[in-house]
Amino acid sequence: MRTERITMTDEKILEVISKYQDQLAKMGIEPWEYPHIEPIRDEADVFEHCAAMLPKMRQFLLEGRREKVFRWLGFIQGCFWSLGIVDMESLKNDNRSDEGEG
Repeated sequence: MRTERITMTDEKILEVISKYQDQLAKMGIEPWEYPHIEPIRDEADVFEHCAAMLPKMRQFLLEGRREKVFRWLGFIQGCFWSLGIVDMESLKNDNRSDEGEG
């Protein structure tokens, strides 16, 4: 039996990006690109780096680079989950397509 794969629309991706940007802003997190050659020092570094990634994801989406957007989204969601600011059910709901699948 073949099942049709339903993926997130661009609008849904932008909705999730905005949600995460708002969440980080409410936490008082400012975007900062963490140097890729340094180990992280603390949780704040992780959140600041995630905040810097989110606007870039919007540009990638405009460029049609959806695979990169999904990789970065997975990275951010992994950070959020591992640092305890979201639960797995919330992340699953964020990833559901507009059709309710996902």
